[in-house]
Amino acid sequence: MKSLLPSLRAKKRYIAFEVISDYHFNKEEAYNAIKDSVKSYIGTLGLSESGLMSIDIWHNNKGIIKVNHHKINLIKAALTLTNNINNKKAMIRTLGISGILNKAQKKYLI
Repeated sequence: MKSLLPSLRAKKRYIAFEVISDYHFNKEEAYNAIKDSVKSYIGTLGLSESGLMSIDIWHNNKGIIKVNHHKINLIKAALTLTNNINNKKAMIRTLGISGILNKAQKKYLI
């Protein structure tokens, strides 16, 4: 099966975020909380259309997620509405958005 042409593929953006809390969380806990928050805010269909994916970069409660470029504002709103992770108080703050993973990692995480 042929792969899609670049003009037909969904464009992606990388959102760097920070978990503000007294506790340290791992990548899976933060990603599951983000996914649940997005699902409650925009629904199951919106979650699937957003193309939300976790990236294997996690450092000092900071991480990166990959999303569809049409759903950036909805995902950012859902991130701000997250107020707990595993029943522990936490807040998620967006650090920035980039179209290139390397740039997002160097600019926002390091």
